[in-house]
Amino acid sequence: MFPELEIAVEDQIAEGDRVATRWTMRGTTAEGHDVELPGITISRFVDGRIKEDWTHFDSAELTRQLEAASA
Repeated sequence: MFPELEIAVEDQIAEGDRVATRWTMRGTTAEGHDVELPGITISRFVDGRIKEDWTHFDSAELTRQLEAASA
């Protein structure tokens, strides 16, 4: 969907077995339109490996940008 996709880590905070990451996804659609979407992921670690993740982003905003790009 995004031939040129980048995810930039804006902030990370660790406490106990969890790491919170604030990130921004930037990409270009196949038609050449720019898309940008911020989000947050919280990861829980066990034995130095990610056991589970929870991610939140505004899917309505992504839809809006994709619809605007296709208009």
